[in-house]
Amino acid sequence: LFIDEYDSFVNKLLFTDMEQYKEFLKQNTIIHEFASVIKSALTGNYSAVSKIFIVGVSPVAITDIIGELNTLENISLYPQFYDLVGINNKELLDI
Repeated sequence: LFIDEYDSFVNKLLFTDMEQYKEFLKQNTIIHEFASVIKSALTGNYSAVSKIFIVGVSPVAITDIIGELNTLENISLYPQFYDLVGINNKELLDI
């Protein structure tokens, strides 16, 4: 399962209206329900999904909005994946 830009709507709130962001986190939103479905699909002997790749901007947002997926591993912290999931030194210097 591949999910791209899972956090685009949340980042808008996070960086523009912190109070609205906090209020959003208190609600049981469709994103929370979706995360629960994904977690169910990942677990068990006959799981429907064997791997999941989630792409977003903010690792804070993923822990805040889809904490149900607490078994995920953030591979952006591993040097061997820097070119795949992050910005490398050359790209940063070119900006």
